[in-house]
Formats: sequence, C-alpha cells, structure tokens
Amino acid sequence: MSKFLSCALVTAFSSSLLLSSAIPIKAEGVQRTYSFNKNKQAYNEQRNRVGTFNFFDVFSSRKRKKEPRKIITSNAPVKSPYYSYRPSKLVLLGDGGLKQPHNQTIPLFADNVPKNFDPTENLVAGGKLDDSLAQTIFEVLKASNLSTKVTKQQKQAIVKFYKARNFKSAWTDMDGAMPTAKQLLGYLAGADSEGLKSADYLPSQLTRFNDSLDEVESDLESIAQLDINLTAMAVRYGQHASGGRIIPNRLSGYHDLAPPKTSSDEILANIVKTGQPEKYLASLQPHHKSYVAFKKALAALDNEPEAKKYPHLDTSGVIKIHHSDKRILQIRQRLQDIGMLAKSTDDASEVQLDYFDEQLVAAVKEFQKSKALPADGVIGKRTLSAFNGRKKINRRNALVMNMERLRWLPRDFGSKYVFVNQASFKLQMVNDNRQVWQTRVVVGKPKNQTSFFIDKMETVVFNPYWGVPQSIITKEMLPRLRANPGYLDQRGFEVYTSGGRKVRSSSVDWYNYGGRRVPFSVRQPPSSRNALGKIKFLFPNKHAIYLHDTPSKSLFQRSSRAFSHGCVRVKNPFKLAENILGWDRSRIDKKIATGKNGSIRLKKSIPVYIAYFTAWADKQGKVNYFSDVYGRDSRLDRALNQIAVAEK
Repeated sequence: MSKFLSCALVTAFSSSLLLSSAIPIKAEGVQRTYSFNKNKQAYNEQRNRVGTFNFFDVFSSRKRKKEPRKIITSNAPVKSPYYSYRPSKLVLLGDGGLKQPHNQTIPLFADNVPKNFDPTENLVAGGKLDDSLAQTIFEVLKASNLSTKVTKQQKQAIVKFYKARNFKSAWTDMDGAMPTAKQLLGYLAGADSEGLKSADYLPSQLTRFNDSLDEVESDLESIAQLDINLTAMAVRYGQHASGGRIIPNRLSGYHDLAPPKTSSDEILANIVKTGQPEKYLASLQPHHKSYVAFKKALAALDNEPEAKKYPHLDTSGVIKIHHSDKRILQIRQRLQDIGMLAKSTDDASEVQLDYFDEQLVAAVKEFQKSKALPADGVIGKRTLSAFNGRKKINRRNALVMNMERLRWLPRDFGSKYVFVNQASFKLQMVNDNRQVWQTRVVVGKPKNQTSFFIDKMETVVFNPYWGVPQSIITKEMLPRLRANPGYLDQRGFEVYTSGGRKVRSSSVDWYNYGGRRVPFSVRQPPSSRNALGKIKFLFPNKHAIYLHDTPSKSLFQRSSRAFSHGCVRVKNPFKLAENILGWDRSRIDKKIATGKNGSIRLKKSIPVYIAYFTAWADKQGKVNYFSDVYGRDSRLDRALNQIAVAEK
C-alpha cells in the first residue's frame, strides 16, 4: 500500500512539474504539448496558474502574467526577383602578348613552287611580313591602342581570327576599303530598321556611315585600323542579331532563357567565307512572322513625316463642352493643321478661341476616332496624350523591345507548339506552322509573375491532385491554420509530414512554424473544387508552372487576367487536350468521368513557349499592342540604354 502511495505521490509531483513548465514533446512527427488532462479548457486554466507544488493542492491560486504567444518567423531577407542589369564587361581590342609572325613558307614538295623561291629567307627570326598591310594589322593589334571596345570573348576570337590568316586583311587592301567592306558598312548603317541602333556599329574612325573614306585610306595604319574595326563591328552585330543585345536572365528571376547567340568564331568563319556579309548577317535575325510584321510596322513609323513641333499639353483635368480652357487654343491649331477643323473666317476678335464649342467637339470626335479612342468629344488625359504625340514614340519603343525579345527565342519554333503570351492573356495552338486554335488564359499576379521560359510538354493529367506550393502554405494558409487548425480538414485537403505520414491539420500546432517553409506538404485530392480543375498539362520546369483547368471561370471574362500564383489557367482546357492528344471530346469526357487520377504520357513532347510580348502579330500580320502588365518594358528599356552607354 505504501508502495502504491509513494508511486502516486511521485506521479502527482511529476505531473505538476510537466504541467507547470508545459514541456513540448514530439509525437508522430507533430509537435504537441504533453498533458494528463484531456479537457482543453481545464488544461488551459492550469497552464495559466503558477506551478507551485503542493501535496494537498497541486497548484496554488496565485496567477502569473499571461504572455502573448510567440509566432515563429524567418528573419532571412526576401530576395528581390528583379536585378540591377549589369552589361558584360568590355575591354579594349588588342593583345600586347602577340609575337611577330613569320611569312608563310611554301613546302618544297608543293606544286607550282616559284623558281627563285628560297625558304631560308622566310624563316629569319624577327623578320617582318612581306605583306605590309598584314604587318601593320599585327602591329596595331599588338599595340592595343584602338578605342574599340569588345567583350573579352570577342577580343579573343578576333585576335585568333587574324592569327589564323597570318594577319591578312579581311575587308581592305593597299588601296583602302574593298567592295565587301562597303557592303558591310551599308548594311550596318541600316541597323535601325531591325530595331537596333546603327550608331552601335559605327567603326570608331568614322563619325557617320556616309563619311568619305578618303582620309581613312590615306595611310596604311588607318587602313589596318579600319579592317580590324569592321571585323569587330561585324562580330558585335552578328551576336546582337542572333541572340539579342541583352542577356535576359540578368534582368530578373522571371527570365529563364538561353538565347541562340552565334559564337564570335562562327560569325568570323562564315562572314568571310560567304563573301556576302550583308546576307549572312541578315540571316542571323529572326524570321518569325511577328518579327517581319514588327519590321514593317517600324518602317511605317519611321517613314511618317516629321510632326510639327507643338508645345506640350498638360494632361491633367478634363475639358468639357461649353467650358473655356487655355489649352483649347493649341488644340484648335493642331486640328486645323491636320485638316480636321476648318479655319474660322470670322474676325479673331469675335471668336473666343479658348472656348470649347460644338464645332470643335465634332473635330475632337473625329480626332479621337483616328487614334482608336472613345469618340465622346470629351478631352481627357488619353486624348491630350494623343495630341502630344506620345503614342508614336511608345509604339516604336514597344516594337524595338519586342524585336529584342524575339531574338532570345529559337529561330525555328517547331511545326507544332503551344504559345502563351502573358501580356495578351492568350494561348495559341500551332500545328503544321499555322495557328489552329486560340483561347484565353489567366496568368500570375504582378507579385506572383509567370516566368518567361521555354520547355516541352510531356504529360497530360486527368483529375489531378493539387500539390500546394510552400509559398501558398506559409503566406496564405498558415495564418488561417493558426486561427483554425482544422481549416484544411474541413476543406478536404490532405496534410503529410516530411516523413510521408498523413495527419489531420487539426493535430498540428501551427504556431510552431513560420518562415518560408513548414515541415509538411499539403495537397488537394481530385474533386469539383480542386484548384486545378479536371485536367492539367505538365512540362517539368524549375518554376513549377504548368497549364491547367480551373473552377473559377468568371475571371476569363475580364480584359486583364493576371490573377494566379504563377501557373497558367486555360479557359477551354478540354479543347487544348484534343489538340495535344489528338483525341475527340467524348474520349476525354469518359476519362474525366471516372473521377480517378490518371496521366497520359505524350509519344512526342511538344514545345511550350511561356512568353511575354507587349506587341504581337495576328494571323493577318497586323501588329497588336498590349498593356505591360508586369512593367517589364521599362526595365528592358533601361537595360538597352545601359548597353548603349557601355559600348561607347
């Protein structure tokens, strides 16, 4: 009996200590607080009392100060997905380590050896080359005093190119520029028509492309410098044309591309071999129908007559009919100049030129129609901006930036592929090199942007599970779970420990977790409420982005559709499945009707382009412009300007 009593006392003592300190322990991978009292309310009352041991009253009645519960968070800084663009480092063209080359001898066993040829004369150490222009090119490269800047890789390729030809000139001879040099200069001068800047390819000896070459051709050193500079500009243009001026992955974490940039060595080998530098360099540009349309639209903008210089109109406020405004005088003048408003024959003293009358309203409506604006006759911000002529400038910039983006992509998209343009919120299905179908999509929010990348679709999944990303668990679910631990149970989600054991969300003390990850995975089984709908299309990538159905169909009716966490929701995914799998709709419906999760692996993977273009051509070749929903145009524009400054 005494033994039993002592055991009971020890148990009571141990219990009091455990309850007073609320010692946490782990059970089945879930953090729990040990308690002998299974009544939660009674247990919480006990925790709030001072744990003073008493044989007769286990807990005293003295209260302790209740402390707010600490929530575990991460102090790690959140890395911005945007980067400060850093152009590639440029170096001066030349190589001070070059050694004096020797004249290339003709082997004694070679055919057609000159009668008076003495090979010993050509093996004298330190002797200069017989070709005085080649010798000068060598000396210029060795001196490294050219002002031309290139990348380190380009410098190595150019020096290697000249060494391989024993410094023989590529574009010039003793008399100056050869015809191929003039062809190259003529082509580089037209770089603006390709959305590039011709000034970036102007040899440093020239101030303009139409400069006379007489001065350059006046001495051997100038000719040698011209030859080297033309080679450098050809390489620069070739790399810009083939892979873009920008390295896209340096712009942001939302860019994941490998532009098909042609190597400097390959450019130099081919441009000389073809003998037609302009045709070779043109072949490096994209040939996609949208690029052709961009180039045509750019030419149309550049060929428009120069607009008359007008004072800038303040775009704030709205001007309504029968109101006076000092800007009306300038608006009248502009409408008269473009022939939309007749000049008044009345005495100027009898006409209130700053008054918005009915005659002016009619002219304003005509102007609004010409600019694709609502023809309401009200002069607001958009109409005032149109009078300021910014639209032409903005469209030219849009064309230039989207031509640059096309250079980041393969020259051949494939005969069958899926193309998603995030800026237009559209998906296009292309088969046999023609668009066969198009539908609306929902893309990521500006704070959860969909990345710009290329991959290959491998699998179609019916009745999918949704594996909830850690970012959604920690940012959106965790606050709700702290308030209601059974939140996921009530909504049919499954919770698994890091060891793969399934647990109820209500059994987890969610206050013990925070930061960017929790040691649990969450998934939603197939159902009518599943966030991925009835079907998803997988192309495994590090961004965990895929195409899928959605139960939230109403969002497809909106004009701007950036609402997802990064994945792409498809308005009509079953039609997409028909195009991808080659099945009819009834077969797809039967597969879904089973309610069972299943997948079909494609016999041949299909390229998927998750792209971002704020301008794109339709099937008729007309260029359409879209809002820059992610603000990527301005960042690209700044990066392009940085490149231009760096190359000066």
